[in-house]
Amino acid sequence: MTIAIMQPYFLPYIGYFQLIKASHKFVFYDDVNFIKGGWINRNYFNISGQKNYITIPCKEISSFKKINEVELKLNEINRTKILKSINQSYKGAPNFEPVFELFKRIMAFQSDSISRFSANSIKEVSNYLDLDTVFYFSSELPNIDTSLDKADRLIKMVKQLNGDTYVNVIGGQSLYFKEGFEINGVKLDFIETNTEKFLNEGSKSILDYSILDLLMNENIDTVKSYLDDFIIH
Repeated sequence: MTIAIMQPYFLPYIGYFQLIKASHKFVFYDDVNFIKGGWINRNYFNISGQKNYITIPCKEISSFKKINEVELKLNEINRTKILKSINQSYKGAPNFEPVFELFKRIMAFQSDSISRFSANSIKEVSNYLDLDTVFYFSSELPNIDTSLDKADRLIKMVKQLNGDTYVNVIGGQSLYFKEGFEINGVKLDFIETNTEKFLNEGSKSILDYSILDLLMNENIDTVKSYLDDFIIH
């Protein structure tokens, strides 16, 4: 049983969904500190031909707050402005109509929490891609001591979900070591996206953009095939 654990990001890039595909159960790590300037409430999109952020507005963002403590500041004016921006920027894309409907569902989600809103964006895309991974929130897992060392807490969550393998993105190699997990009965794997494959429009790498950009421009069966295009270390 393979478990992945990651902060809930807003419409993340293809590598995030490769991590979901590689796991049986996926935990949204929402009771750790919010990272200002990170990916929790924003991502890159191709806006009017330029690489630009779309940001989901939040109230009183602070690195001293947990992700699940940060509230949305998303009203109908904000929603309409964001929808208009995506509409104008992608209306000529090959898959505009179905993917824009997906985006409208994501933007219509009602919540006071950026954690739930961003997690829902991931769930909606996962459903669109026919992924059957089961999702959890770390803040809802019982008997997990939040004061534990980072690695110890991850091991605890994996075991609580009856996992024997923890899978992380390749950047985690600088943070976690296989030996420390293995002595606790958990195998540690890292997945690395096959970056040479993911080039689009010349020098533009689709790894730099939200998966929405990829879904707008590529056939859904092609995107599904990309989900398995990674290397396990």
